[in-house]
Amino acid sequence: MRRALQGDIDAIAAHCLAKDPQQRYVSVAALADDVGRHLARRPISIRAHERGYRARRFMRRHAVAVGFAALAAGLLVGFIAYGVAANRELARQRDEARQREREALFQQSRARAAAEFLVDLFRSTSPERTRGHPLSARELLDRGRARLDAGLAAQPELRATMLAALSDVYFVVDDLATSRDLAQQASKLRESGGADATELAESRLQLARLANANGKAQEALDLVNATIALGATLDTEHRSSLLEAEATALEGLAKPKDATPIWRENLALVSGAHGNDEPRTLHAAIRLATNLRTIGSFDEAATLLTGVLPRARSRLEADDPALAEILSALAVLARNKGDTDRADGYAREALTLSASIYGEHSSQASSALNTLATIAEARGNVDEAISLVEKSLRVRLDVYGADSLQVAVLEYNLGLLLQTSGKDRDGALRHLQAAVATGSRHWPADHFNLAIYRLALGSSLRELGRHDEARRTLRDALATFERLAAPRGVNKAMARAELACDTLAQGPDAAATAELESALQVLDRYAPSDPQTRRIRTCVASMQPLRQ
Repeated sequence: MRRALQGDIDAIAAHCLAKDPQQRYVSVAALADDVGRHLARRPISIRAHERGYRARRFMRRHAVAVGFAALAAGLLVGFIAYGVAANRELARQRDEARQREREALFQQSRARAAAEFLVDLFRSTSPERTRGHPLSARELLDRGRARLDAGLAAQPELRATMLAALSDVYFVVDDLATSRDLAQQASKLRESGGADATELAESRLQLARLANANGKAQEALDLVNATIALGATLDTEHRSSLLEAEATALEGLAKPKDATPIWRENLALVSGAHGNDEPRTLHAAIRLATNLRTIGSFDEAATLLTGVLPRARSRLEADDPALAEILSALAVLARNKGDTDRADGYAREALTLSASIYGEHSSQASSALNTLATIAEARGNVDEAISLVEKSLRVRLDVYGADSLQVAVLEYNLGLLLQTSGKDRDGALRHLQAAVATGSRHWPADHFNLAIYRLALGSSLRELGRHDEARRTLRDALATFERLAAPRGVNKAMARAELACDTLAQGPDAAATAELESALQVLDRYAPSDPQTRRIRTCVASMQPLRQ
């Protein structure tokens, strides 16, 4: 697609989209004239000043004549020098020339089809067709999809390329369902049309990214492995996408330490290709820092991000999305270190940027609101935290719909907040049940995040006296934590403590008391300020009369 559109088509599109209206075409007729010139392989008006441009166009218009002249010279030299052997070489060259000519005609046909598609799409925005109603970017995007559904049947390779491009755009605007549908169509066209390994790899990588976005980590990892099996030669951009998809999938499978060396490799690859200050490099640094924070390497993550921030402020535009990502990551690190004032400042700046770039009802703004809520909770402003999570949840419900893992995580956050604060136990139960139900539909039964949700749900059921349900739920969570065998064992200790509390709520039990005290030792050592640890201490305090 790049080869087909570079040059004249690229220049025409850039001229149409120039920021200064004075730099654009003065009329539709002028645009049509240049499009016609391009299709006729004649110089277009906006590139006439380029050195050597007219000569190149002349050569392309008369490529056949020049080719035959070269072929005649080759025939003569070959006949004199090599005789029969030269005739064989000549036949080979003739076949290659014909193949190149066929390829040139094919590329010309693709370029013409792409140009006609784009011109026709933009004509649909004219006032006489829109009846004076200005089209939004999303409406134009939907029109493009509808036109693509109805056209380019005779150009399956071009159709696949444009389907993949539209999929990327729908992904950016948070329409994951449409993005996945378009990506699957593009992949099927390429599979059935005999596309080369590079194009097949592009489709599989696109589907892997969508699988990760939908919380289907194992599917994403399978697609990554299928991409590697193709043996395609990938450029830096696609190699980076492959590494990102693999690392994200491993994190989704609760294997963040396995993902760390992959994030490091990705940062080295991108910085080597683009330098340390380019947006893609900054984004790679953010992803590595986020992973380091997850595995507990807080100091290294903070050092990385504090080094990136001044470069980002000096190199990027004030409203660049990468800057918002850096600020959000720094906010979380500052919160974890107890510097809630600094965390709050970072988080609010990130929220302002995200809302201005993507809109207040975007997944990015929703994430920024959630981060701000965790900081408000850490500062003891529970009511503010609840309000922020509720707002974040409403936005994400609008963007993704109820049956999505992006919504489930906020259902969990809100439910846990209501539970640990004691503000609304019934409301906590409803939100935690919703989180577990959604997680169960999308994840395998032993998924780590699902176990985290079950731990909170089991705690909520215990507090409401629903002991049988609580024990079943907590045992399912404990089984997962025991299988994963995390070094510190905080979640395992919490599940053991909750089960012990449930047993002791029904009467004295020496074994449960010992289990509770053992679990609390782990929690006091590794998670003393965690709200769930405080709840366990409350449980211990409530059992004192029984023990006496």
